[in-house]
Amino acid sequence: MRGSLKLATISGIPVLLHWSFGLLFVWLGYVGLSEGMDAVGILWFFFFALLLFLCVVIHEFGHALTARKFGVNTKDIILSPLGGLARLNRLPDKPVHEFLIAIAGPATNVAIAILLFPVIYFSGSMSFAITDTADVVFTKPSNLLPLLFYTNITLVIFNMIPAFPMDGGRVLRSLLAMGMDRLKATRIAVIIGQLFGMTFLLGGIFLGELILGLIGVFVFFMATAELRSAQTESVLHGKKVSDYMRRNFSIIREDQRVGELAAYFMTGMETSFLVFEENGYKYMGVLNSAKIEEAFKTGTSEKPIAELVDRKITFITPAQSLKDAFFKMMEDNVDILPVLSGREIIGVLDKRGLEMAFRQG
Repeated sequence: MRGSLKLATISGIPVLLHWSFGLLFVWLGYVGLSEGMDAVGILWFFFFALLLFLCVVIHEFGHALTARKFGVNTKDIILSPLGGLARLNRLPDKPVHEFLIAIAGPATNVAIAILLFPVIYFSGSMSFAITDTADVVFTKPSNLLPLLFYTNITLVIFNMIPAFPMDGGRVLRSLLAMGMDRLKATRIAVIIGQLFGMTFLLGGIFLGELILGLIGVFVFFMATAELRSAQTESVLHGKKVSDYMRRNFSIIREDQRVGELAAYFMTGMETSFLVFEENGYKYMGVLNSAKIEEAFKTGTSEKPIAELVDRKITFITPAQSLKDAFFKMMEDNVDILPVLSGREIIGVLDKRGLEMAFRQG
């Protein structure tokens, strides 16, 4: 997501704050004023929202750390006004693993509620019965933990709705996939998710609830995106890198200029390249097509290639699955990967090879 601010890196996972998060506090301020809250009440309202999003972060780390146990890395965790999203690099191979990853998020909210329960129950100043009116409920610190308790329970219920991108949609898909093909299971789960999205949207329109309508739109399109992702995995399943790698590739050196690649790039023969050190032996990284295009458009094609190289040193092997290679390219944000046999680079897998695989279906 563009326009995101990095808050921290926890356990190797970046936590990002999307720019639209600020709109949440604008909306909360509007709600507070419309409910007759004073300045102190609105500030407590904001503080409660921050506590809630701390619970959301814990929820997303429940997914991410469980996924790590099954060999699935998390690219990042993004916070937006609609909640949090742990972006996994790929789906786990086994449906039972997807089930455990999906259920781990709501399980953290259950754990938080369980921890809060005795604190509230045995406290003389707090009560589960909140009878204050909306304009004063947030001005009392004694209400914050009970409100947080109920909100975590609500998060569990909401997240278990069987619709993507909520956890319930993934739980549903994983359960279906235990008895059928994952793509078919995804199609069924997506249809159910889209129905929920339309219901939320129509409910938001008729009830005049903007947030509910936005959630409906979000759910509908995220369900569609989930289907596209599953279709991609289905197409790549069972294919090997060796079937789609290219054995003839150019040796590009760091000391060359971008302009020297024009003949290759403009004809479409090669659009992304492996880059080697000046003697042409040591592999240094990749040059993505986007950086070459930008250099030509901005008139900086005389730049040394060394200034534009992405120096992520990642190799794949001929026997590796095409699906794993695809997700590695997505993870590293590169257009091309070297194929290694023993200690020798024997070819490359690039976007053209992947496009061929997708055309073949």
